[in-house]
Amino acid sequence: MKSIEMNILDLTWFQGPETVDYLWKLISSSFSDSSEIETNHVRTYQVDDSIDFEETEFHSFVRKHIVILLLFVIIYLISFWIIRYLKTKTDNDELYAGDEDFIVYRISIWMCSCSLATSIGAVTLLPFSILGSEVLQLYPDNYYLKWLNWSLINSMWTYIFTLSNLALFFLLPFAYFFLESQGFSFNQKSKTKSLRARFVESIIVCFLVLVLLVVFADVIYSLHQSTFSFSIFNLSIPFVYSLVSMLGGCVLLVSTPLGFSRMFDVCSNLLITPKSNNPMEAANFEEEVYKLELLDQQRKFRTNNGGSVLSKSPFDSNGCCLTRGNFEGSGDADISLRVRSSFTPPKFSFIRRTFNRVLYVFELLKYPIIMLILLLLTLLSVSMVLVNSLQLLFGYRALPAYVQYVELRSRHAFGILGAIVETIIIIYIAISSLVGVYSIPFLSRHHPKKGSTSMTGIIGNCTLILLLSSALPVLARTLGITSFDLLGAYGRLNWISNFSLIMGYNCVFCFLTILSLVNKFTSPVRRELLNRIRAITRRESISHTKTD
Repeated sequence: MKSIEMNILDLTWFQGPETVDYLWKLISSSFSDSSEIETNHVRTYQVDDSIDFEETEFHSFVRKHIVILLLFVIIYLISFWIIRYLKTKTDNDELYAGDEDFIVYRISIWMCSCSLATSIGAVTLLPFSILGSEVLQLYPDNYYLKWLNWSLINSMWTYIFTLSNLALFFLLPFAYFFLESQGFSFNQKSKTKSLRARFVESIIVCFLVLVLLVVFADVIYSLHQSTFSFSIFNLSIPFVYSLVSMLGGCVLLVSTPLGFSRMFDVCSNLLITPKSNNPMEAANFEEEVYKLELLDQQRKFRTNNGGSVLSKSPFDSNGCCLTRGNFEGSGDADISLRVRSSFTPPKFSFIRRTFNRVLYVFELLKYPIIMLILLLLTLLSVSMVLVNSLQLLFGYRALPAYVQYVELRSRHAFGILGAIVETIIIIYIAISSLVGVYSIPFLSRHHPKKGSTSMTGIIGNCTLILLLSSALPVLARTLGITSFDLLGAYGRLNWISNFSLIMGYNCVFCFLTILSLVNKFTSPVRRELLNRIRAITRRESISHTKTD
């Protein structure tokens, strides 16, 4: 700048003031051009940053939905295999009328598979979210966990809620009405009903059922409000699902304590294998073991003798099968003597003896260990519900509320260990509720069986499982099994913000669980006492009759 000023002064000394004005204009224009260039560079950088941000958001959006789609496809294939395993053959179904019903049954199976996949996703949603949030807290910058993020967890909650509503209010009713439909008679002369007529009839019936549910929800809502409002998307459908989730919570309230006590019987039946009382089966088993031992010794004998000493094995007797009597009655006494002198009688090796001992110890300890694990999980679940009830009563824990995003903090005092324990308890509650719901007298008759469940039975069981699985996250949060907040529309359910209802739910759950456990473990003692009392009263009655 000094040099420029000196040049300007020199020019003013020699050429006058016009030259100075010209040079000042030239310098100011150069500075304005440089400022415009810098502004253009800043705008270019801002545009590039916005493009990079939008590109990153697009890639994360695509990656998130690819992960969700892959998980859904895997769960759908598992659900389809389960339904094919339980469903009876289509030709044996009472509703199957011929080849014209093939497409109808195929569509119904697809809808049931989608509903069952949604149920499995709802059951695994809360454990996946708990473990995923803890893993993200531990490894926030891990390259291999870039696919796991908070947006993925929130999207999964939203999709599960949407698919649960779709399956419960449309897919399963449509599958049932599609099977039962006969089709509208567009043409009185045609004896067979077309697929289009059956489809139209099913759609109309589903629409009428949905209208009835919406009107029923508005009537119930108007009983508690002074004004009557009819809004399908803002009030009626969420309120209907809130009532349905409350119904599922009531079913879980009855089935889960019953399942806790029923789990001991189920595990006992699976762990205790009945011993065979048939002497023929035991003899055949010993004979098979003896054959295997003889074959092993035959292989060793041929290896020691080069494989060419005998044209016929000393363990075979004239081509007959290997038995204890055939071997002892072999005609070749010389060969038999050489064989018996070449090796000792069959004995178990050290590894086999060790394996048998370990197997014996495992068979001896597996039953008490499994029973202790079940008892520990049950007591831990009840204790967590009791602690949650006390915390709600004294104001140390808030009611479940709507949370739009997951808070970036650890939710467990024990870290990942606490998350694993909560996940195990939630899965145990889900299995117990499924076992308990099929122990209820009315529902036990509809228990699905391998290869003998009709298509209507498949639809009914899918509806029941979807009802239970949709209410499972709300149950776990209501009972205080987990501190993970309900995301998406699950936190907007109306009844989970009622203190009296939540407190009563916790107390009834604890009471029913303790009652079922006491009834389970004291029933043999009570049964024996009743038998003794009956025997004593019977003896007294007999003695009185003799004296008379």
